[in-house]
Amino acid sequence: MPNFTPKEILYESDSTTVQRATREDTAEEVVVKTPKGGDYSGIYNEYNLLREDSLRYKSLAVEYIDDKPSLIRTYLPGNSLKTLIAEGNAGLEFFFEYAAEIARQLQDIHDRSIIHRDISSHNIIINPRMKWASVVDFDTATKARSFRVSVFDTDWQAGHGHYISPEQTGRMNRLVDYRTDYYSLGVVYYEMLTGQLPFTTSDVLELIRNHIAVEPPRVDAVQPGIPAMVGELVAKLTAKDSEARYQSMGGLMADLQRCRREWGERKKIDSFPLGTQDMPSRLHVSQKMVGRKPELEQILGLFDRTSRGEKVFLSVGGLSGVGKSTLVNETVRPLTERSGIFMSGKYDPQQQNIPYYGWIRAIEQWADSVANEPPAQQEQWRRLFSEKLVGMDSILLRLVPQLEILLDDTPDPAETSATELKNRLLYALGLFFSALAGPSHPLVLFLDDLQWADDDSLRLLESIIDNPNLTHLFLVAAYRSDEVDAAHPFYPFTGSAPAEESSVDDQPVFRATMQLRPLSESDAYELLRHTFSGGEAADDHRLRDLSRLVFSKTQGNPFFVEQFLNLLFERKLLWLNAQNRTWEWNLEKIGEMAISEDVVKVILEKIRSLAPETIRALTVASALGNSFSLERTAALLERKISILHEQLWPAVQTNSILPAHSDYKNVPELYEREHSDVVFHFAHDRIQQALYEEIEPEERKALHFSIGRSLLFGSQTEERLFEMANHFLKASDLAGASPDAAAISDALRRAGQKAYQSAAFDNAFRYLALWEKLRRDQNTEALPLYRILIETAHLTGRGKESVFYETKAMELASTQEERSAVFETMIMSYTATNELAKATDLAHQALAELGIRLPRKARKWQVVFAALRSRMLLPDSKISTISDWPEMTDTRRQWAMRLLNASLSAYFLHNLDTYPLLIFKMVELNTRFGNTRQSITGFGSYGLILAGSLNAPESGYATGKQALKLLEKYQADELVALAGFIDHTFIAHWKEPVVKMIDQCYDTYQRGLSQGDIWYSGWNLYMSNSYRLYLGGKMSALTDGIRAHMSFCRQHNLPHPQSRSELDLYVGQRLRYTNYTDPEFDWEQAIAGLLSSADHTAIFHAYFNYGLCSFWLGEFDVAWQMLQMAEKYSGLAKGIFSYPYFKIYQSLAGLEIYASADDPVQKQIQSQVAKNLKLLTKIAAMQEANYRWGVVLVKAESDRVFSTTFQPGAFQKTIEMTRSEGLVYPALLARLQLVRAKFSLGSADRSDELEKFRAESKHWEMEGVLAALEQTIAKKSN
Repeated sequence: MPNFTPKEILYESDSTTVQRATREDTAEEVVVKTPKGGDYSGIYNEYNLLREDSLRYKSLAVEYIDDKPSLIRTYLPGNSLKTLIAEGNAGLEFFFEYAAEIARQLQDIHDRSIIHRDISSHNIIINPRMKWASVVDFDTATKARSFRVSVFDTDWQAGHGHYISPEQTGRMNRLVDYRTDYYSLGVVYYEMLTGQLPFTTSDVLELIRNHIAVEPPRVDAVQPGIPAMVGELVAKLTAKDSEARYQSMGGLMADLQRCRREWGERKKIDSFPLGTQDMPSRLHVSQKMVGRKPELEQILGLFDRTSRGEKVFLSVGGLSGVGKSTLVNETVRPLTERSGIFMSGKYDPQQQNIPYYGWIRAIEQWADSVANEPPAQQEQWRRLFSEKLVGMDSILLRLVPQLEILLDDTPDPAETSATELKNRLLYALGLFFSALAGPSHPLVLFLDDLQWADDDSLRLLESIIDNPNLTHLFLVAAYRSDEVDAAHPFYPFTGSAPAEESSVDDQPVFRATMQLRPLSESDAYELLRHTFSGGEAADDHRLRDLSRLVFSKTQGNPFFVEQFLNLLFERKLLWLNAQNRTWEWNLEKIGEMAISEDVVKVILEKIRSLAPETIRALTVASALGNSFSLERTAALLERKISILHEQLWPAVQTNSILPAHSDYKNVPELYEREHSDVVFHFAHDRIQQALYEEIEPEERKALHFSIGRSLLFGSQTEERLFEMANHFLKASDLAGASPDAAAISDALRRAGQKAYQSAAFDNAFRYLALWEKLRRDQNTEALPLYRILIETAHLTGRGKESVFYETKAMELASTQEERSAVFETMIMSYTATNELAKATDLAHQALAELGIRLPRKARKWQVVFAALRSRMLLPDSKISTISDWPEMTDTRRQWAMRLLNASLSAYFLHNLDTYPLLIFKMVELNTRFGNTRQSITGFGSYGLILAGSLNAPESGYATGKQALKLLEKYQADELVALAGFIDHTFIAHWKEPVVKMIDQCYDTYQRGLSQGDIWYSGWNLYMSNSYRLYLGGKMSALTDGIRAHMSFCRQHNLPHPQSRSELDLYVGQRLRYTNYTDPEFDWEQAIAGLLSSADHTAIFHAYFNYGLCSFWLGEFDVAWQMLQMAEKYSGLAKGIFSYPYFKIYQSLAGLEIYASADDPVQKQIQSQVAKNLKLLTKIAAMQEANYRWGVVLVKAESDRVFSTTFQPGAFQKTIEMTRSEGLVYPALLARLQLVRAKFSLGSADRSDELEKFRAESKHWEMEGVLAALEQTIAKKSN
């Protein structure tokens, strides 16, 4: 320590060393305070606050010692209060000796407009000899009149957490002002009296919960000798609500002196009302929530549902300033008590086009707060995300880089289509929030100002609401009701009736809506009554007159009321009479104020009282948005940062703007020297809007261009790419005329690509459309960007605009490969928007350019000929070598494969007759020229055609398995759901046990989700349920699985597969419940919808499943009718695993009605059963475990019906066969048929057989089937 001689270390912590030393040049004893880390703001803050002050404790200088700034302050001889208490000095006499002196010192600090923020026994020096006390350590002190601490702020933890006020934790939804020091003083008094703290836990969350919700034992309960009035005084100081504490040090001093006087005189203190001499120094508009009791009860009740495991969605509407955010923030207190998580993201009109803006802000704030948590807690989060995110880390990191402290930098998933990019992102975010929200930490996720939300944010909101895997989540969306009409994208989220419940997958999504109205006139009176409680209001009559006037001027808007009252106080139209401690006002002059119903005038009036340079700075800052940085604002104004900082300080003091973080200190020179960018935000977005609306349109444009340009050439260009691009969008003509147009164009290119990768397609289009206007070069390197423009134009409903970019792209394409690439994008884009005729026309043209000529509509002979040719090119002997074939190297033919693959969906949905020719052409190209990634789809599809339409299941199975080998060879994870769907549905069942397919389908569903393949993932989930419907298990598991699929379809807007599951659910419920009916389900309407879709496979399964259900329930005529209808639509279903089951049920239904049928029908049944047995025998020869039971059961039934030979042993054999293979429903079906046969024939042991069936059907929850059987038996016996 040059220039100083160290004497002793007075205090040392992880962050600071405090030493007593002697200054060598003056021999003066001083204290040297040196920070250990790199944050020197506290040192400079303390120096600035106290260097010119007359307090006993003064800062003398900041000097560099060992290259670190150190604070030199006066040395105060004595001991810390903490030390004295630890030495056993606590007690009533000790308290009376120093309590008033400490209070006087705090009063001196407050008189200088300083809030200490860290009052504790550590920071109070006592000199027992001189009998004085001094408050020290002003690192975190501030001269701001009030400030708000966010739930995400953890700066208070650096101080002494056992002493902080409830509002300083950020969990109380209250402003922090000088009364925070009163609470801390109360804790100090508690410690002086009892020798202990009110709360002693070292757990941070528990400590917070104690401060905000737990009343500690009173000091007179801890130490019975302490008078009750002293206990009341300390309790008043430590009230949870700052309005219930003392409002002035004068009021406290008066009560302290009375207590000390009475105790000194009589060793007794009579009861007296506290605070009678209390009088606040300025106006504090009450923060009590008035007029909101029903809404507060509702929102806390909804939160309670979340805590019990439900997912709740609440939309909160109301005018600006009506208190939506304040109301929602009331959930923080109960959330803290339950160790919950609060996330909050606010939308901004200046950032309206930044994709997912509010969501990102919410996650960023939470991530920043976690960064300040202990390493052990961070490690817990890391382990949780590692387990839950299944490789989605990189997707989330690209969206929110701040998550890097918690996530692994996993490899990027394979490139995929735009639709799957979006699905993948939505899936990753769903996993993220499901990891956060849980029984041990419910999650409140608050999105504010959704009238400014982008479309991508709303799509994410819809996805999160519909996600069936999310529980313990309270999702709140606030919006300005006067800015959301029926045409607004957010409108669909606002229309639910209050507390309307909808169920998704048996997990309630409780939807509620709330409209906050302005305060009533009586509410305004109540607010004024609370506000003036620190002094006496003149009389109730005059107070009501004032409340009426305030109401008429503000229309009851709470924010407007607060602004208006503060304006009255500043203009001295409202004041506190110090002599009689009465609030008074000039009603006549208030009435004459030219302000009516327009808070903008109030805001601007308040701001115009500031200096012109401050007003100009705020006006420019308003163009940056609700939040703005000093650095950027200074650059726009061409001012030094430190000067601008000083100019903005009056706006901080008047609460027009607030520091973004509670650790802010007013140390302009330090922040400028260390290049620390300070961020402020406007106290209310209405302030920002009022200022922004004052800017002339042309100046606005120029400002946005300047902001964009400063971001372009700044140090954080990539991190703020979207923000920069949005400012250029608002000044596009200036960007085009700028000498920097080329640099701007390149930045827009990067922004467009980043938006595309973030699945923000509307923004990608906007950025790249402006890039296209600004670009000067015509090289083909721009072609991929034109492809993005084409794709995003279609995805965002700009089909007409897409034509322009399609034409430009084709003009740029100079080679056939480049033309093919554009064609591929166009085909996929038109397919995605269901313009299938256009897509197939483009495919026809594109393939023709590559020498592949397809008929517009294939005839049957053309398909047969192509099929025979494929069989010749790829005989069975070569199938096993497919995966060993070399890679295709011919670029032209590689593009042919890509175009054929891209065209499959359009042809399947629009031109099914020609569809097989595409598959056969892919087989031909692979056979002749080698494999590509597209071969996976080609051979998989060829395998299902072989197994089904071409009646060659052995060959189809072998081909399908080669497709899976190619999937592994190419590591084509993006195709896992498609390849798995083909295998599980059409291929595997020919050779593999079907019971394994339930789990395999579900596993593929989950793997596909991680790749963003929502379409085929959904089909795998559907097939898992479909297998369960035919094979069995607990009926509740089946119906739950079907509901999960329906929820999945709702979440991802897949109405067609959802309709199939609705039919299956109806079937499952009829089998499960006795005499089940569903008034909301209309079979005729459901089948009509499918018939109109012309989806033959869906129609087949609808008729089949309804027939299957009817058969189980003994409705044999209906079953036969439905199964015969299914036969008509079975052409495309012959390779599906369910087709053999269909043949089994068709045979059994025919045999049941055979005896009562007329002669033509009997002949039809005989022929049908014979054909079915022949087919089933052939199929069973390939996989006995799956299908042999059907042959045995149908043969046994046909023998019973046609030759009247009843062989119960055959039924029993079927039961044993199916049980051994785990086929639950086939075993139960065989038992059912055995019961029916024995009752039909009057067998002696029929009742025993019925009992067996009764026990088994109850176990598998098929009560509906059992009831139907018993009703039939009872009817026949009567």
